[in-house]
Amino acid sequence: MKSKLLITFLLIIIMLAGAAAGVFLVQRRQTLEQEAAVPSGTENIRLVPSVDSADPPATFDVNIVFTTSVSVSGVTALLTYPATAGITVTDVLPNQSLVNDYQWRYQSYGSSTTDDGRIQIQVIATNTSIEGYLSSTDTTLATIRFAANSQASIALEFDSNLTTISSKATGEDILSLPASPAGTYTSSGVAATPTPSPVNTPTPGPSATPAPGPTATPAPGPTATPAPGPTATPTPTALPSAGNPLPLLSLITLGFLVLTSGLIFSRRLS
Repeated sequence: MKSKLLITFLLIIIMLAGAAAGVFLVQRRQTLEQEAAVPSGTENIRLVPSVDSADPPATFDVNIVFTTSVSVSGVTALLTYPATAGITVTDVLPNQSLVNDYQWRYQSYGSSTTDDGRIQIQVIATNTSIEGYLSSTDTTLATIRFAANSQASIALEFDSNLTTISSKATGEDILSLPASPAGTYTSSGVAATPTPSPVNTPTPGPSATPAPGPTATPAPGPTATPAPGPTATPTPTALPSAGNPLPLLSLITLGFLVLTSGLIFSRRLS
């Protein structure tokens, strides 16, 4: 019996503890929502200029500016816009005047791409002085440098839950709701063509024609006359010999005698 009562008592304690934890978390969430930028906030944060355009390839700067009507201990700015190749962030530069003051500490500044394809620009700066920071004029927190690459248009928005200006006295967020969008910027996509400067072409003057000088005529040199060599005398060719005329005469004479003898002999026979 005692064991059952003990178990029941423990269950009641656990239920009460869970209910108390739930109430605490709900109240904590409401407190955080109240600490975020609210319409009744006294300070403002904005972009300067809020509208701009550029012709690629070019860069242009946009300043994150905030006001202080009371002393503040820190400023957090979180900007986002859909990622596009036409306009990109090339740099996020903290205000050198605040950096050189040594009472400001930039805990974070830069840009990144979120999982849902948005560009996120964040700057977190804290003032470490005892009295806090108060200025009668607007203060530049940082400068965003954009590059115009091609035709595009972007609209930057402050995240109203994560963009804050903290009061030095209470530590609460005293930032009024920023304008939405905070700034719109356009890249025309048409590169500016420089106008060519006129080129001065010199007028050609009369060309100096050189006066013809006497042409040097080479003196004829002595012509080498070949020395006459011995002339070859042709050797006379020996004519063929006519032979001895005696045999021919003997044959003629013998023929005549035979012919004469024949005539005489024929006459005798007749």
